[in-house]
Amino acid sequence: MIRNWQIVHSAHFDAVLIAGDLGCFPNPSKFDKATKRWIERDPEEAGFAQYFTSPVAEVEQQFEPEVGEFSAIRCPILFVAGNHEDYDYITSASKQAPAPGAPPNTFPVDCYKRVHCVHDGAIVTISGQHNSQLRIAGIWGIENARADAPYKITPGAVQQLQEGGKQSFDLLLTHDALPVRRDALVRLRTAAAVRDNQPRTSTTELSEPCSLGTFF
Repeated sequence: MIRNWQIVHSAHFDAVLIAGDLGCFPNPSKFDKATKRWIERDPEEAGFAQYFTSPVAEVEQQFEPEVGEFSAIRCPILFVAGNHEDYDYITSASKQAPAPGAPPNTFPVDCYKRVHCVHDGAIVTISGQHNSQLRIAGIWGIENARADAPYKITPGAVQQLQEGGKQSFDLLLTHDALPVRRDALVRLRTAAAVRDNQPRTSTTELSEPCSLGTFF
């Protein structure tokens, strides 16, 4: 999809953001129940294990200008962990330094070092056209989860963002949804981070792809 958009619009993305549930399961034996059900409907749900743990020629071609300049995916692909990921693997991978050319506060999770996870509670700055910048805050997991779930939002990550003060980031990237009612009892920690920071925008989904040039 990234490649096709670039070719159609004759433009490169500055970054691509994925709001959780990348399906980061390098080992198929670690698939959770929900992922297994989705794989029965769509085998591509197992795509990370199939295409991103060992180099595959058809994937590597996506990073080269095979059919023109805009057919090469050169932007960072950033994501935050959702509630359907292998958290043991992601936690282990988080000990790595950023991949060459990748933004600080990220770490690669794939064999090509093209897919980068934003550290939980961290802020990543992406540079775009005309000297524009976008500061992206990341929160892993979801709030409405059992207390011992590895994917439950951690208070420490939210507090880290709150301590940054007002307008320390422009966009909150998270898999969790904000409360739809003022008296909602779940997801309040994420909402507090947005309230205290007052970013220009917050989202759990990006309905339309855009480069930073069009975003600003």
